[in-house]
Amino acid sequence: MLGEGVENGLVYDVLLLASGDGDFVDLVKHLKERRPNVQVEAASFRSSMSNFLIKSVDHFYELGEEIVILPE
Repeated sequence: MLGEGVENGLVYDVLLLASGDGDFVDLVKHLKERRPNVQVEAASFRSSMSNFLIKSVDHFYELGEEIVILPE
């Protein structure tokens, strides 16, 4: 259902998942296949971030207690 929602006529360049749940890996793969020009990113606390999701997104933003720690 979420996959349909991000595809139905919406125009966007970047999709940011505010979640570290590995259940979103299939959605990320689906979006990259259907919309190769869309960048998929995720933001989460490292302790709750799935390594599989980190590998599947274009960028991962680690959330800290006070700031967002940007990738190098």
